[in-house]
Amino acid sequence: SMTVREPLGVVALITPWNFPALMVVWKLGAALVTGNTCVVKPPSIAPLTTLKLVELAMEAGVPAGVVNVVTGPGETVGEALVSHPDVAKVGFTGDTATGKRIMSIASANVKQVGLELGGKNAFVVLPDADVDSAAEGAVWAAFFNSGQVCAAASRFYIHESIYDEFAEKMVALAVTLRVGDPRKMETVIGPLAYKEHRDKVEWYIESGRKSGAKLLLGGQRPDTDETRKGFFVAPTIFGDCRNDMEVMREEIFGPVAGLARFKTEEEAIGLVNDTPYGLSASLWTKDVRKGLALAGRINAGTVWINEHLIIFCDTPWGGCKQSGWGKDLSKMVLDEYTMTKHIYIDLTGERVKPWYGLLK
Repeated sequence: SMTVREPLGVVALITPWNFPALMVVWKLGAALVTGNTCVVKPPSIAPLTTLKLVELAMEAGVPAGVVNVVTGPGETVGEALVSHPDVAKVGFTGDTATGKRIMSIASANVKQVGLELGGKNAFVVLPDADVDSAAEGAVWAAFFNSGQVCAAASRFYIHESIYDEFAEKMVALAVTLRVGDPRKMETVIGPLAYKEHRDKVEWYIESGRKSGAKLLLGGQRPDTDETRKGFFVAPTIFGDCRNDMEVMREEIFGPVAGLARFKTEEEAIGLVNDTPYGLSASLWTKDVRKGLALAGRINAGTVWINEHLIIFCDTPWGGCKQSGWGKDLSKMVLDEYTMTKHIYIDLTGERVKPWYGLLK
């Protein structure tokens, strides 16, 4: 007996707009190296990087028909790819609602799907943590790429003994972030992707105000010559949040962070796991043994200790619950784009096998 892995055939890759070059490379590399051909549907609002990438691939000698691009909206192009009988698998990165729609359509053909979906990621600061380090990590985790990251930290649970100190330091660091033209190297916070997304983020900010969260920073559009005509939202931090608030339950995908207090480790783990998502989380503590023990109790695909938002090519990436299933990156991704086949060979040379005698 032997076990072999074979290419699936044609795979459809549906990629998001927040990292339009990186996300297609993640999936395309894995699909091609395992022998598949690909049809890529880039995001409607950001297709140009994918088109250029495939143009360069063709110049480099990729055979015609191996890498293909079809642009257009998900409701037509995306659904046509997912439902097409010649597509063996769909690899998707994007929001959870779209992932559910893909699952529904793919089920008609019992088609394989890989889903890297949304997250509402927790950032837990234990009482023994280095507060300065945690505050710096928090600003990176919440506001990198203007918060438009599936793994961004947006729920911050701080032990009550250090809550005020942490909140003060996080706000002081966030104030220093330069918001403006992303083409300038000194800029840290650029605009959101498009108007409707900016409006959605502002709706969540207003929801935070109405629900009783304490606005510690931001909450408005920055008013400078560089930002006045763009879809900018200033880094926003809410304090004294509750887990039932929309800003603590729903993926905002913008530069908005909510801070809450906890008293015990049990309470903290309960708050972290009180979410339909399970993409990532982080723990901040000087006690690595404690960090490892608590990491094992968090329902998430990745748990960082004393870090957040660090992703390596040789470690698997993917979540659980409504953050999807399947893995990108690492050697595990090779399983995602191949079929396992068992082959049995009779080497005895016998024409009649001993067990054939059971037949009457």
